Amino acid sequence: MSSFLGHALIGLAIGDNAKAPEQRMKLGLLFALLAVGPDLDYLLLWGFGIHWEPRHTHSLAGALLLGAVGLVVLRALLRAWPGWRLGLLILAAPLSHLLLDYLVGVHRNPLLWPLDPGLYAFDHGVLPSAGRISLGNFYFWRNLGIELGILLPIALLISARGRQALRKRPALAGVVVLCLLVCVGIGLGLRR
Repeated sequence: MSSFLGHALIGLAIGDNAKAPEQRMKLGLLFALLAVGPDLDYLLLWGFGIHWEPRHTHSLAGALLLGAVGLVVLRALLRAWPGWRLGLLILAAPLSHLLLDYLVGVHRNPLLWPLDPGLYAFDHGVLPSAGRISLGNFYFWRNLGIELGILLPIALLISARGRQALRKRPALAGVVVLCLLVCVGIGLGLRR
């Protein structure tokens, strides 16, 4: 799995494309929660000891259901149904979670459930796994650094304000692309 921080970062970047500056803080929180949302099953595991496989929250159907809940919450926040563009962004946030986890290439998920019971994972991980979450775990910090070296540049490219900043500063854009390429190379070289 990718880290909670990585998922939230990409959710915030997707949400930055929403054209509602007066609601930016609330929308940012909503997009981050939706992007982390498929990991709700961890709350059940850690809080109540409930563990089920396969993890249906990590399917396209589960992510789209979470996105539909996000649309209802967004409707309440804006006091009107969002336009199609904002609706697609809301649906993209939980779907980004599936993509990031797929790019780790460690855990197999039921992406096509309930249509297909098969479990799928990318054969060649690009993102490192989160590892055992512990402040004293060297691999947790190493993997988090590699992950952020990949996801921060991607977040800048996804984010409306990030793209604008990169257009204005070509040298920064070059550093961002170099960081992305180096960290992807490191990520591809990790043992799975």
